Amino acid sequence: MSATVQAMMLKLVQRIDPYYNPGGGGSPVAYDAAHVGVYDGTRFPKQRQLDIYNDARYELLSALQFKMPKDKLSIMAKGTLKEAPTIHPASGVITLPTDYYAMGTIACPNIELYPVPGNFASQLNQWNPYRKDSADQVFLLPSGKTLFALSGGGFLKDTFPIVLTYWSAAAFTLSDVTGGTTTETVDDIFFMALLEIAEAISNETNRQELNRVVELQIAGIV
Repeated sequence: MSATVQAMMLKLVQRIDPYYNPGGGGSPVAYDAAHVGVYDGTRFPKQRQLDIYNDARYELLSALQFKMPKDKLSIMAKGTLKEAPTIHPASGVITLPTDYYAMGTIACPNIELYPVPGNFASQLNQWNPYRKDSADQVFLLPSGKTLFALSGGGFLKDTFPIVLTYWSAAAFTLSDVTGGTTTETVDDIFFMALLEIAEAISNETNRQELNRVVELQIAGIV
């Protein structure tokens, strides 16, 4: 069963920031659906609460891309395959669209590009021992919503045009929360995992531990 973004955000703030300050010197009040996304919490501003939720969605979907076929993922996350406007690197870094969560295809007419799966980023030789980073073929490593060339800008020039298709899942806005009608597109089988990941992010969990939390949460689902 689907849920609204408002309902999911209410569940999240009840975990990580359950009270809001109504102002005027009043005492903190427990969040309800009518006030989530309207008032800042006692721990986080309302926008930060939403950013945590959106970041958790990105972490979940990014991890799932390595666990299931993209066509199945697009159904369970209701994402869409899009083509980005031509991207140019900056000092060997490719900035991905803000609604990106999984790679479709990536190409450049000047050079061969080889995106390295995130789980092999520290083990390049294990990923593909027959290819080496060079002027003809460049390894791209993921870092958040960027890809960076292993060689920096040495081989991947700023003038090179990058053609990218990607799976899109746009971040929600505060209007999506307060409107009460926008539906969470991620399948409800992942709702608990989504909230657990968001809680870990709210606690400023380091990258290694966050990866462990994500893997643990999806291990019993896919």
